[in-house]
Amino acid sequence: GIVLSLSYSAEETDADGWKHTDCYRLCGAKTEKWIRYDIGGKYNTVSGKLYDANSSGGSGWLEFYDGEDFLAATPKVDSETVSVEFEIDISGVEHLTVHFRATEPGTWMIADDIILAN
Repeated sequence: GIVLSLSYSAEETDADGWKHTDCYRLCGAKTEKWIRYDIGGKYNTVSGKLYDANSSGGSGWLEFYDGEDFLAATPKVDSETVSVEFEIDISGVEHLTVHFRATEPGTWMIADDIILAN
């Protein structure tokens, strides 16, 4: 279903104690979590950062699709790799679909500095 566990947050603190403002909070669950943006081919890249929010022991990552066609995935974030930066080529993508994947329920991540650029 559409992402209920991807929610805007005014402020979140990651596993290292850093504060993030104007970010998104993501929670891993047994059901698939995704959101779709109609971007009409206007952008060339999506970039951002993904952070471990709670050192739960699980790992999480984002997968990007052009509709149903897989484009790329971010590196996994977990208690050992508490943050990653990513930049994904989305040239010509009409409908950008972003899936949040987690190895176990209760894995919390923070997505921050998400930028669509052309």
